[in-house]
Amino acid sequence: MIKNVLANFNWQQISEMEREGRIVLIPLGSTEQQGSHLPLGVDTYVAEKVATDVALKTRALAAPIIPFGYSAWFMEYPGTITLKMETLIQLIRDYCESLITHGFRKFIFINGHRGNSPAIDVVARELKLHYDLTLAMVEIWAVANKLAKRCKFLQEKDFKHGGEIMTSIMMAIDPELVDMKRARAEYLKSPKPSFVIKSTLGSAEFEGVPVNLYEKARRCTATGIMGDPMAANPQAGQWLLDEIESFIERMIRDF
Repeated sequence: MIKNVLANFNWQQISEMEREGRIVLIPLGSTEQQGSHLPLGVDTYVAEKVATDVALKTRALAAPIIPFGYSAWFMEYPGTITLKMETLIQLIRDYCESLITHGFRKFIFINGHRGNSPAIDVVARELKLHYDLTLAMVEIWAVANKLAKRCKFLQEKDFKHGGEIMTSIMMAIDPELVDMKRARAEYLKSPKPSFVIKSTLGSAEFEGVPVNLYEKARRCTATGIMGDPMAANPQAGQWLLDEIESFIERMIRDF
């Protein structure tokens, strides 16, 4: 049995556990397109890996992964599964209130998909009003983006969807799921020349000023790739995983 993984315990072991001070890591991912060379489950695999590894190195408890999120803008790409935002909010709410009912009071959301962040924010603020809880969220790709600046194994130092950072981490987790024969460099293009598209989520610029521009993702990227994965390598991926996990471990010590 892998220790510190919630689903591996029976109910009597949970009842005997000191719960109020135990930190629960709640991983959230997605099932969505990640480019032509990566599996749909990248966000889920990474969030679950990070949560489990951190739990093994600390007293935190890794809770079961939520493998679906809000990914509506990627529904043009076959295989993507999205929840409505209100469904995701209710799912996270019910999930957390189940654990609260059993006496847990400290939660860190290990979020592998930025589309989930608004739902987490809504639920966390609501729960904080009604219960005496300690709550936080870590966006894995935001941490990776920050760390990448000092990774000597990377050429592409900024996080891009389907780019070198994401591909390298997936290579470190399960290289058999990465098909580099299908990989290519592709960057976001704007259907409107006056706007600079930053993300298929809507981030854009007009005259250098941040705005939101909502376009269909397939109009901005044919493959779903938004960077250059061609230099991806497992050494970079493992370095990033180790550093992300170390960051969360330090966070837990001060939580």
